[in-house]
Amino acid sequence: MFETLLAIQSLLPWAVAVAVQALALHVGFSSVREAQRSAERAARPVWAVSSSRWLLLQAALALATGQSAAMVLGLPGQAETAQLHFGLLELLLLTSLAIVAMLPALLLLTRRQDNQSVLPVAAGLALAALAVNMGWLHAAGEGPGPAWRALWLALAGLTMCLGLASTLRLAYVGAGRRGNDRKRWRLAAAALGAVCLVFGESLVLAAAEFPQSSLAPVAAEVPTDVLAVVAGVCAPLLLLLMWGLLLMRRQLAAPEPRPRRDRRSGRSRSDRVTGHTKG
Repeated sequence: MFETLLAIQSLLPWAVAVAVQALALHVGFSSVREAQRSAERAARPVWAVSSSRWLLLQAALALATGQSAAMVLGLPGQAETAQLHFGLLELLLLTSLAIVAMLPALLLLTRRQDNQSVLPVAAGLALAALAVNMGWLHAAGEGPGPAWRALWLALAGLTMCLGLASTLRLAYVGAGRRGNDRKRWRLAAAALGAVCLVFGESLVLAAAEFPQSSLAPVAAEVPTDVLAVVAGVCAPLLLLLMWGLLLMRRQLAAPEPRPRRDRRSGRSRSDRVTGHTKG
């Protein structure tokens, strides 16, 4: 019984990481679709419309939040990475760089959504995710940073790229593009991408070899356990807030239903009711 509880406790951070990552992918890709609709209504490129630019930044923020939170949630699962500490300045810089790293691939996604663009977008997002994960581990503690095993990093990048390519193909080219069940397929695509990204993050953690100087506690830095709790609570709340704002925007942008017209008289139903009342 005790061993079962320990196994559940060790798997719980990874399960939360997958859930946060799936929510981030769903919010991010939904923001990209809304940015496209806003640009189509204005008949201008995405980057030339202010609302589309904000939506694209929101998509980058959602993906960066999910990637960073999933990485932080996976740190306490290993004895070596559980001893890491992070400075507040490094946290702000890592968050900003994560947002910037996601933008080029998302901008390409707004321009093309076909079989030819799936692999380049997936490769761009995978490289950005890999850079974010390596940046988190490199910024931990004091000293020169970890030594990297090239083979494990290559496997992590390949896993992320193939997972994201399958996600994008399912969400934008396959069954998630149109149809009555497209929303379910998009959720399934987000879940698939989340599992692949989190598995890739575990490979990045396995690729890092930390010197003893990086594991020494520093008074001015935030320990991993505290950071994981904050990420597990604040990241889902931020993503849900962005999802709520996106739903409000869709409702405000939805066209008003037109009144039905009578085929015999040519007048709308509301006009006939008004005329009957006046009479």
